[in-house]
Order: sequence, then C-alpha cells, then structure tokens
Amino acid sequence: DYLQKIVGFSTTEDSNDCYVAIRVKTEVTNLPHATEEITAEVATNQLSELIREQVEESAGSVWIAEPSEEENGVVTYFFRTAVPADTENVVLFEGIQIPGEEWGNAYAEMGFNVKVQAAAIQADNTTLETLMGMNWDELTALE
Repeated sequence: DYLQKIVGFSTTEDSNDCYVAIRVKTEVTNLPHATEEITAEVATNQLSELIREQVEESAGSVWIAEPSEEENGVVTYFFRTAVPADTENVVLFEGIQIPGEEWGNAYAEMGFNVKVQAAAIQADNTTLETLMGMNWDELTALE
C-alpha cells in the first residue's frame, strides 16, 4: 500500500530568513497479529525507518535526519540551509510505501499514526547548529 501524506513547509512573503526543522513521530496504535519478534515497538521503528528512507530517496541531500535517543519512532529533520522568505512547498516526503509480502501477516490490520510538527528560528544571529541543539519542547513552546 502507498499512503499519501504530503509533509513540508512554506514561508510567507513577510517572514525573515529562517532555519526549519520538522519532527515526525510514528506510533503503532494497533497490532492485532503481533509476535514475539514483531511488537508494536519494532513496527514503530520500521515505520519511522520507511519514512526516513523516503526522505533520503526524494530529498535527502537537503535534510539532516536526527533520530531521537529518548523517544521511539521520533526523527527530527533539519533543512540544511537558511530558508528565505516567500519559499513555497518545500517537501519532506509525499507518502509512505508500506511493504507488501515482505512484512507478512504480523502487520495485517496494523493501525498507526504519523504526527508532524514543524518549528523555525530566525536565521539572523544564529546557526543551524543552534537549532539542532535546542530542546524540542522548549523550541515549540516559544512564541
């Protein structure tokens, strides 16, 4: 199956140049045919990896992927350069290709969520490394 989910960003004409990050959290919510080897945690990691592979195949050279060390299924993608104002439709990924027979019956009827959150900081007087070093919860709490 191919599940379309276009994830990306645009900046407005009146915005400042900025550094952008997009956090993608995958979470298996239902795995009725789980096995000892294929648990919800394993499936969550596999979904996260499918998305990371999609990003690498389609636009990997412009994104840096940083998997969370604390949270299963969470990867933050950082756009490598500052983004100018009035930039439209920068796509991270356009969908998720779920493997067919390769995954087998353990994944049948699996339910999952893909949650996406974006953040940006003004590029003046900062760097991409600054954004990458920020705590996500603190970053997204700023106004």
